[in-house]
Amino acid sequence: MDSEDKRVDKAWKDQIKQERNEAFSKDDASRGSEQAEEPRTAPPSADLSGLVTGLALQALVSLGQVKTQEGEALPPDLPQAKHLIDTLDMLKKKTEGNLTSEEQALFEEWLYRLHMTYAEKVQQLSSGEGETT
Repeated sequence: MDSEDKRVDKAWKDQIKQERNEAFSKDDASRGSEQAEEPRTAPPSADLSGLVTGLALQALVSLGQVKTQEGEALPPDLPQAKHLIDTLDMLKKKTEGNLTSEEQALFEEWLYRLHMTYAEKVQQLSSGEGETT
């Protein structure tokens, strides 16, 4: 390569670097304005209550107890609901003796509600009643 080719290559590379830096700067600036408009909230702390509640809410969705934004009930997924309820049961058994009274009560309340809702849903579907909310 002669020196003229090197200058062309170097000039082209410098131009690409400059364009890339400008694009990143614009992107950073636009992200900064978006963040200013919508401040991010910190995620909740990771604790057992949050885990139990999250699994329980997923089970309610799987049981068809949660409606869409349009107000339509989601179809039940009983095998998924059973898996999530069984997971909560297992988690309660594995943490037995290490729970606070609040955590114990949370497990008991959610598991009672989920077991009852699951049984009602199975009965509804087996008797042909369809979905009710």
